[in-house]
Amino acid sequence: MNSNTPKAWFDQLSKRSAALDWKVLLACIGISALIWLLSSLSTEGEFTLHYRFLPSELPEYCELRSEEEIPFEIQIKAKGISVFSKWIERDEKVIPLLLNSFPCSGEEISIPSRRLISLITPHLSEGQSVVRISPDTIFVPITKKLSNKIPLRANVQTLLPPGLILEGIIMQPDSIAVEGDERLIRALKAIETVPFELKDTLIQIVDINLPQGISSTLEQVRIKAKTAQIEKRSIELQPQFDRPIGKGELLVDGICTVSFFGTRAELKRVNTSKIRAVIEPIGESNLGTIRLDGLEELPKNVEYLIHPSEMAFLITE
Repeated sequence: MNSNTPKAWFDQLSKRSAALDWKVLLACIGISALIWLLSSLSTEGEFTLHYRFLPSELPEYCELRSEEEIPFEIQIKAKGISVFSKWIERDEKVIPLLLNSFPCSGEEISIPSRRLISLITPHLSEGQSVVRISPDTIFVPITKKLSNKIPLRANVQTLLPPGLILEGIIMQPDSIAVEGDERLIRALKAIETVPFELKDTLIQIVDINLPQGISSTLEQVRIKAKTAQIEKRSIELQPQFDRPIGKGELLVDGICTVSFFGTRAELKRVNTSKIRAVIEPIGESNLGTIRLDGLEELPKNVEYLIHPSEMAFLITE
């Protein structure tokens, strides 16, 4: 067919118009989408972010009671919410929570919302700002650690050979440096060794019984028992009545022997000049028990025995 005919020319014009309509339609759709996108990006909206804090860099002498991350939510205001909100809402971040600038006291570190927002803001995207945070205060459970020197105390079960007495325990060292919860450390007056016996071995290495929650670099202590031979010192006394009885009195077997037992050094400290024997009548009989007066200054580890412990007497008119 001749393309110069009116019909051919009209067909070509129709085809060009159809192609042009599709291009115009696509251009309109593209322009509309661009306008919608720009409108969406310029629209301001709010959405929620789910973050977690990871406590780190604690103050000196401070330790965490829990290593778990701390979850929280923040309400964010930003542009482009209609396009990106669904993606952002699924976003979770772990933010280091630096605690070295907080005081280590009590059982927890309290961080208010204002401080939390200052920690969160550097992790937000450009154009985002915090509207609110939940919870508005975060509490980090802590334990304050304390170092101190505590005296050692021997938990000794004395089983010495006959004739020996324990004068004392020498420990090397006599105190240890410990570390632990401040409340536990301040409550400690002394730390005991594990129970041990003194038999024939007077020098031994003994474990230290550290309370739970207390640590130390020292676990054992050297124990040396100081013993002495038990000796006897005797004196004779004549018992007397401590109150008047009738017009006269006659004691039968009127001498008693008092024997003191202890170390030589302790027996030298016994002041016998102040000690006197007193007879106490038993009921209506002519029999009495003997007691000693003047023992107030008797050394602690000195024991004594009276023989006889009872004595007969005769009261004369």
